[in-house]
Amino acid sequence: MSEYAGLDGGQVVKARAGARRINLPLLLWAGSRPELLTLRRHLVAAVMAGPATLRVAEADGSARTIGVHYTGGLEGDESSDNAGLAYARYGLQLIAPDPYWYGPLRTAVFRVRGGTPHFLSRPPAPGGTHVEAPGAEAQFFPLRIGGSVIGESGVPITVTSDTDAWPVWRITGPLGTQDAGQPAVPVHLTNTTTGASLVFNRAVPAGVTVVIDTRPGIKAVYQEAPDGSQGENLWPAVGGAAALWPLVPGTNSVAVTANGADDRSTVTLTYQPRHYGA
Repeated sequence: MSEYAGLDGGQVVKARAGARRINLPLLLWAGSRPELLTLRRHLVAAVMAGPATLRVAEADGSARTIGVHYTGGLEGDESSDNAGLAYARYGLQLIAPDPYWYGPLRTAVFRVRGGTPHFLSRPPAPGGTHVEAPGAEAQFFPLRIGGSVIGESGVPITVTSDTDAWPVWRITGPLGTQDAGQPAVPVHLTNTTTGASLVFNRAVPAGVTVVIDTRPGIKAVYQEAPDGSQGENLWPAVGGAAALWPLVPGTNSVAVTANGADDRSTVTLTYQPRHYGA
């Protein structure tokens, strides 16, 4: 909030969501006192072990999750209103650094569309006769390589989210490859709805997977190791003016453009919708 100088009131400059605090009522019940103690000890061990995921499910099978840390509530209250031989009530105090509730994973797969290289030679002479000087080498100019293209026209992705959803890209080669001696053709990831674009200036060889993780708190670009872990850092291959852009609520038109694709090439976009409440 920015206060007006010499005037009543002020102006909201920027608003952001802070960490979310959650109070979770919990009832433990068992058939006997020993069973209750065992159940409680397992609960304490699990909660104290570190970050946890709180999941709220509905009868129709839908669910939302949020990452939480325990801050209090398991100290215990053995008064007659809160505990008995086979039951105990607690009020777990939790904090969620990321304040949004997440829906199920959604995945969009971009199809491969084949293309044929076009070699344009010097125009023929009048009458259709192509004339070359004796001993001269055939000249090909200009030379245009129209390699395979993935999702050039854009794919509509409907995001049922209350706020921006941040995607994770997995790009498996071959992509961006050219003939020997030719520079790699950038892989373009574009949200034509918002105008944001990401350029990856590096060829992806066959069998290699590049991960571009745009999620807040992660923001990573790397080559995936054979065991699925994070391998070589590929941030230098991201174009200087590029943005790790989000998907906005509603319909997003997403285009992926790259040369050198074949039936081994895949590009997938995975995201989770984010919500203000469970």
